[in-house]
Amino acid sequence: MRRHCAKLLNPTSPPCLEAVGLGRPAPILEFPMDTARTITDLIFAGTLVRYPDIRVIVPHAGGALTAVAERIAGFSTLPFLQKRPQGGQEEVNKVLASLYYDLAGSASDGAIERLRRLTSLTHVLFGCDFPFTPASGIDANVDGFEKLRGLTAAEHEGIASGNARQLFPRLASK
Repeated sequence: MRRHCAKLLNPTSPPCLEAVGLGRPAPILEFPMDTARTITDLIFAGTLVRYPDIRVIVPHAGGALTAVAERIAGFSTLPFLQKRPQGGQEEVNKVLASLYYDLAGSASDGAIERLRRLTSLTHVLFGCDFPFTPASGIDANVDGFEKLRGLTAAEHEGIASGNARQLFPRLASK
């Protein structure tokens, strides 16, 4: 049976947070790394190619994924890896471009520029990370989103709501 759905990923703290976190809260490093690791695992296992009708929403502007995307693509062709994308770098880049990315806690010009290199801005959604983020964090993210530079009015509106309406057509009439 083919599934046609959208799946929002959300990172979590590793069981060894006390040992590796050095007292820092997990959202600083562990969440962005967990996100990148999860997407990398899905790509190398071929899951996202086998199930193209599952549209994945990657949180926090992709976490560390945007910083290591070229590295992931480059390593995808190593012959000694038993599980790797059959289509190599081209497949990795295509899959990364097909994902959706929310801006929860990440609405900044830098995040937008990194996402532009990875995907189309039609695959970027505004997100607030409620209920995990306190109101002050959500307010700061909304403020950051309102102050984004380098976007056309259509791109800004698309990220604010239009792209989500495309992703979830039943919401388009609401």
